[in-house]
Amino acid sequence: MPHEDEELKNSIVNYPWRVFSLPPSTNEYIRILESFLNLSQNSHIILISSTSVFGENQGFISNDTQPIPSDERGNFCLQAEVLALNAKVKSLTIIRPAGLLDEERHPGKSLSGKQNLARGNSPINLIHTEDVARFILHLFQLDQRKDPPKNRLINLASSRHDSRKDFYEKYCLDHQLIPPCFNSEERELLEKKNKIIDDSHLLLNYNFLLKYPNLY
Repeated sequence: MPHEDEELKNSIVNYPWRVFSLPPSTNEYIRILESFLNLSQNSHIILISSTSVFGENQGFISNDTQPIPSDERGNFCLQAEVLALNAKVKSLTIIRPAGLLDEERHPGKSLSGKQNLARGNSPINLIHTEDVARFILHLFQLDQRKDPPKNRLINLASSRHDSRKDFYEKYCLDHQLIPPCFNSEERELLEKKNKIIDDSHLLLNYNFLLKYPNLY
């Protein structure tokens, strides 16, 4: 691993603004993140995390909501966030995108034709990849004018939260794919506080407008 650490050091030296964006999946991710943070003590850092740090039944989610993960990936992302928040860097911005979507990458493709899927009435929490890239660039521009706060947490999601059933059925029908079939769980879902990621802060706090507020 020392050789890889040296390559990492050479690749990021002398950059005052640094973005860490790798799929959080293994302990190797944590090791690379830790090395990255140790080499970035005089830099402004943006860590790309995920809204999976919030459990599926946490209800309405704002930037101030305390994460309570409900699965392994969420726990892993939260572990990375805690590591970053305790790091000695100039400033840290944690951006938590919702599920990523674009013309090539769409969950409807993998769900097409599947049977007995759960959570058909749960709201979608998705964000277009272009809006994620646009927001990062927008932050850079804002922070060039004024230094960012020491720590900030920002959730990214599109404005509409249609049901999974409606959203994926429409996508499949519009693209000549077999729609997925969701099981019946109306009563169970009505009793739960389904996760909805709020996006109002993007305009209020950062004067940022989504290009894709509606993902239909």
